[in-house]
Order: sequence, then structure tokens, then C-alpha cells
Amino acid sequence: KPIPGQLYVLADPGWEYVIYYQRGGTVTLDLLEATGRVSYVWFNPRNGEFSGSDTVIGGKFASFRAPDDNDWVLYISRR
Repeated sequence: KPIPGQLYVLADPGWEYVIYYQRGGTVTLDLLEATGRVSYVWFNPRNGEFSGSDTVIGGKFASFRAPDDNDWVLYISRR
């Protein structure tokens, strides 16, 4: 059984990252291999909608905070 507040991460380091936030929270990711501009978008699995699309500069560690304390999916891509 999953631990409340647990995060799950799938990654192709430097290219794509998918993070599932079970109950909101913050994650700091190693984006050292993802140089240049990296885009991200939040997916709300409760209503099937995407929101909060933006970019960050890769090549460093970056923190991402879920929009609230519900479950969320964060998709980050350099592709």
C-alpha cells in the first residue's frame, strides 16, 4: 500500500520526467543533464485537465510544488 504523500518518478534523465504526487508536496529534481530551457505542465487526474504550463532553465536542481494537497502529475520535457 502506498505511503500517504509519497512521490513516484519516472525519468529519461536529461529529456523527460513524470512525477506523480500522491498528496501534493514539493520535489527537488536533478535537472543537471537537462540543459537549456525545459518545459513543464501539471495534469489533474481528478478532472483530466492540464494547467500551469511554464518553463525553467535546466542544468541545475529545480523544485516543483504541487498546486494543492491533492494528487497531481507533473510532466517535464526537454524534447
